[in-house]
Amino acid sequence: MVSSSTPSRAAVRREWSKGWSKIVRYQQALAKANSAYFVHRRGPHDKLLSVAIPLGLTAVGTALVLPGVYHMVLGVGKKE
Repeated sequence: MVSSSTPSRAAVRREWSKGWSKIVRYQQALAKANSAYFVHRRGPHDKLLSVAIPLGLTAVGTALVLPGVYHMVLGVGKKE
């Protein structure tokens, strides 16, 4: 049972829909500004965030895993 202080689904939808028109207008303005590119790929730091950081994390992860694999294959540091 729903308590009297809990808003109904219709009330929640009405409240949420008040901001949707602002979001749609902002997205349309961004899309019209430069339609040759995707909207989410506009910033000056996109290469850093989408290429350099993942490559760096991959390199560090590989550098940490490879010695462990090497030691497991050769049995180095194995307790008898």
